[in-house]
Parts: sequence; C-alpha cells; structure tokens
Amino acid sequence: MPQPPTLLTATPLPPKRKSPHRAGRLILLGLLVLIVWISTTLVFALLAARAAFAGRDALLAARGEIESMQFSAAADSLKRSGDQFRVAQSRLAFITPWDHLPYTGDQLMAIKGLVEGGVQVADVLSSLVGLGEDLLALSDLSKERLLELQQAGEIPHAYATLSLDTKAALLRRLEAASPELLLLSTKLDLIGRSLQQQVSNQAVATLLADVLRPVRAQVGELSERLRGLSAFARVVPSLLGTDKDSHLMVLFLNNDELRPGGGFLGTFAQATLRVGELKEIAAHDSYSLDTPAGGAGAVILPPPVPLERYNNTHGWFLRDANWSPDFPTSTQQVLRLYKHERGQLPPEAQEEWPSEEPDFVFGMTPDVASALLTATGPLMIRDTRITSENISEVLQYESQVGFADRGIPFEQRKTILLELVPKMLERLQALPLSSVRNVLSLLQDQADHRQLMAWARQPSIQDTFTRLGWAGEMSAQGDVQMVVDANLASLKTDPVVLRAIRYEISKNTDGKYVGRTTIRYAHTGSFDYKTTRYRTYVQLYLPSGSELIRATGLLRDDRINDPDGHPGEVDVKTDGGFTALGGFTSIEPSQTREITFDYLLAPSVVSLIDAGTYRLNVIKQLGADDRALTLHLDFGKTLTRASPSEERDHWGDTIYDWSGVLEGKSAFEVGL
Repeated sequence: MPQPPTLLTATPLPPKRKSPHRAGRLILLGLLVLIVWISTTLVFALLAARAAFAGRDALLAARGEIESMQFSAAADSLKRSGDQFRVAQSRLAFITPWDHLPYTGDQLMAIKGLVEGGVQVADVLSSLVGLGEDLLALSDLSKERLLELQQAGEIPHAYATLSLDTKAALLRRLEAASPELLLLSTKLDLIGRSLQQQVSNQAVATLLADVLRPVRAQVGELSERLRGLSAFARVVPSLLGTDKDSHLMVLFLNNDELRPGGGFLGTFAQATLRVGELKEIAAHDSYSLDTPAGGAGAVILPPPVPLERYNNTHGWFLRDANWSPDFPTSTQQVLRLYKHERGQLPPEAQEEWPSEEPDFVFGMTPDVASALLTATGPLMIRDTRITSENISEVLQYESQVGFADRGIPFEQRKTILLELVPKMLERLQALPLSSVRNVLSLLQDQADHRQLMAWARQPSIQDTFTRLGWAGEMSAQGDVQMVVDANLASLKTDPVVLRAIRYEISKNTDGKYVGRTTIRYAHTGSFDYKTTRYRTYVQLYLPSGSELIRATGLLRDDRINDPDGHPGEVDVKTDGGFTALGGFTSIEPSQTREITFDYLLAPSVVSLIDAGTYRLNVIKQLGADDRALTLHLDFGKTLTRASPSEERDHWGDTIYDWSGVLEGKSAFEVGL
C-alpha cells in the first residue's frame, strides 16, 4: 500500500507568477500618492506665501500709521499682521519635511525667513506703538483730538499749549525711550542680515528674491530711523531744558572766508530754553565784544603765529578763536576767549553778556540756513525776499554795503541776523509734524558735509553727536589726509577759488614709502567789493610721525608785499595727535597755483602696508565746499581687493587709482 507523501517527499508546488497588472497598479498608486503629496504641499506653500505677503502688507501699513501717530490703527494693522503670520507658520509646519530637498527647500526657507522676520518686526512695531501710546497718555490728548490735530497739521501748536509739567513729563519719557529704541534698531539689524542671506542665496527663485529684497530694504531703513530717533531722544530733552534751563551758543561761521574751524566767526547768538520754550535769545557781532575788550589797559592774549605773521593780528580775539580744524578744540577756545574778554569789560558792561557757560555749542555755515530755507520757504527781511539760493549773497551785501545805504551804523551792520534768526525759528516751529523728518534729514546732510557741527558739555551727549557725525572731530585711524585753509585778509574770496587734491604714494631709491600731496588752487574771481587775491595759510594734517622732505609753491608773502615771489617757510608742528605741515601762499585772480608737500610716511602707515591691509581717511575741512580728489597709490605689490573699487581696467597691478569728489569724510581700504 503506497505511503502518503510527507513533508520530505512531497513534490513542491511551482511558484506563482506575479501579475504584471498588479505591479502596474502599485506603481500607479505610488505615483498618485506622490502627486497628491506634492500638490498638497504646493497648495500649503502657496497658502503660506499668500499669508506671509498679507502679513507683510499689514506690517507696512502699521509702519505708516505709527509715523503718522495713528496708534490705534497701527495696533489693528499689527494684529492683522500677527494673524496672517500665524496662519503662514501653521501652513509651513505641514511641509517641513521638504526643507532639505534641493531647490524646493531653498524656496521654503526663504518663505520661512520672511515669516519669522515679519513676526519679529511686528514685535518691534508693537513696542513703538506702546511708546506712542505712553506719550499720548502723558500729553492728556484724546485719540480723537490727536487725530484732529494731525489732520490739521497743528500738533506742534498743541505742544506749545501744554503745561510746563506736561512738557517735562513728555520729554522725560522720550529720553527714557532712547535705549529702548537703540535695542529695537539692533534687533532689526539682525532681522535684516537674516533676510539678506536669503536674498543673496543664488538658489532662491528670482521672483521670491524680488519679494524679499524690498522687505530687506524696508527693515534696514526702519533700523536706521530708529537709530536716529534713539539719538534724537537722547539729545533733545537736554537740549530743550527738561529739568533745568538749557544754555545754547550758536556760532555763525562765514565759509566765504574760510578759517580752520569752519569760517570766520563774525557773529554768534546766545539763547536759553526751558522745556522747549525760548526764554531769551540775542545775536551779537563778534566785534561788539572784541573791540571794548581790547581797549587800553586790557590783557591781550597772543595770537597763533600765522595770524600775527600774515594777517598783522597782534592779539587773539573771539572772531579768530576757531583756529583749530577740530570743532571740539575750537569750541573750547571760543569759550575761553569769550570768558576772558567778558572779564576785561567794566562791571556794568559785563552784565550785558551772559555769564552762564553754554550746555551746547553749534557751529553752522550759511549752507545750513540755505538748506533750512528749502523747508521753511522764503522769508521777507528788510523788504528783501531771502531764499535758499540768495541768502549768502544777501547777508554778505547787507553786512558789507547795504547797511550804509540804510543808515545803519557800522557796529550794527550784522543786525540783519537779529531779524533773520527769530523769523526762521518761528517758521520752523510752525511746520507740520510731517515735515520734521525732512528737517532732520536736511540737518544730517549738512553735518555729513561738515557744514553743521555740535558740541555738548555732557560727555554722553557729546558721544551721541560723535556717533551721528555732528561733532566735527578730526579723529581718524590709519593713514590720514586733511587739507586746511585759513583765509587771511582776502575778503570773501573762498567761493571763487576752486581746489583739487592729489595724493600719491611710492617708494624712493632707499626703498622707503614716500607720500606726496598736491593742492591745486584755481582763482576764478576778480577784484571787487567782496573778492580779491587769495591769501591763505594752508596746512596738511598727516598721521603723527610723518617726516617732511620738501615743500614747493609756498610764498613769503603776496604779490604786493613781495613782488619777487620769494619761497616761503614750511612750519612743522604736532597738533591733536597729528603732524601738520603748513605755510603761506597767494593766488591772483584768474591764476592757478600748486602747493606740494613731500614726506616720509609715518611708521604706523608703513606697518599697515606691510601687514597687507592699508586704510586711508580723507577728511574735508569744516565749512569747505566739495573738492576734487585723486589718489595714485603705488604700494609695490599687487592689490588683492579695494574699497571703493577701481575701474576694471586698473585691476591686477600694484597701484590703487581713484578719482572722485570729497564731500565730507571718505574712507578707503586696500588689500595687499
């Protein structure tokens, strides 16, 4: 009887063949799942992007509302912005697994960067809304009343009607906000850098980068404004006299007659403020103090040697006080000479001159008044329409010729400023709030061009002026070039004398680095009531340790006093940590003249070149017009980088060539 098959003896069944139809269905199913996943991801990405852009638009709206002091509307916009960004974050959370995929991940990271940046910017703006609401509460103005005043452009007038205690409270809160605003600015800088990384990422789609780029620009602009507002909040409460009277001194520096500290100090004003109210103001001709203080029996201080040698000046008076090209140093000398001259007056005459030492000193050229007139509009003074275009000419004419035609005594020839200053202040105070930013921008531009300078007795405020670029200081690191003219008995000739500066570096036969600075003067004027031959004591400020080799183009005196044109002497001195080379020269109308200084570079500059990173700061003189500047710096080794960059056809050699205009301070860096 046959045995049944066992597990060991049974014949195995043939394997089942997989159906090709089933495999195809599995592949199709996988593709469908993938398509659905990609489609869903794309939908969520688009929804996230749409929410992010809506959040961005709400943020921009909030910013505008904050600037116009519509704090309630700004709070609503910020809420909408926050809601939209939260929606974007929830949509992005769904597609996080795609972050690491090529290209797609870069786009998602860019959108995430926009969302995260938006959330942080919203936090910053919320803080600004809180500050605005604090100030609003302190002002005792209702939101409705504030809106009415804003629409009518009368907020400055409303401030004037507040009580002294309320004004003081507002100013104290503003001052307390200064560090808060600086912190917010720093936060925005960090956000801006993060957005910039996304914009600079080559893998980010052009369309998305184009969306991020203006956001990055807006964040940077807002950061800069907050930094400026922080400085404003730090300075203004003290300037306006929040807790005590604030004493101001304003030096009107006539840059038609250049002096090292900005221009001839022919007029100055003194004012006292308390919580923004002008308690006292008076403008003076400097001679009205200099003349009686230099009378018989007075103690006369010795003047700087060039003033005595080339200007026949036998005493140092207030009008010549700003002999230093460093504004803080000139300010100290102005205050010393003012105090000294006041002390030379009889006791009864001293009472006419304030004894309080100023808390703030401002120096300004007519360029500043011209800029302010673009904001205030023309002013009518003595039946003359003064505009931004003619103010310098009108002031010059009235103080040189017009006063006599009007029967005004010589001693009072500059009283036109007594009429101009109060009218301009009144017009500035009447400007709508929307114009304040424009005025501040104008003032900053004048400071950048070194036409407006500021000094504060309080060190922390002086530090703020330095950070803003208002201090008019000479401080600079690395190599330095600063050409300084002092108009000596040349009337108001400076505007018709064009200047160009050329700086060269090379190695001499001994292998030492040599510098050469050439100053070219072109006198485009003539002889008339305000211009004549140009007589100047010119100085070149260099890093300490520079050694003079030679100078050419200097004269012993002008054409009248020295017809043979003998060469002049070169003075070498140390001033404020710099080496200064100086001498006299004179240029006749319609003529040109070049002054050249050759010198060994300071050891500190040679060390920079040897270390492979050369830095140069070229500083324009206070009060000077813009000047042509040319650099031709041969380091004897190939340049690896340069900022500002050269023209492309100059790349790859040992020489840094650059030509442009010196408007204020220009910084250069060359890698070797």
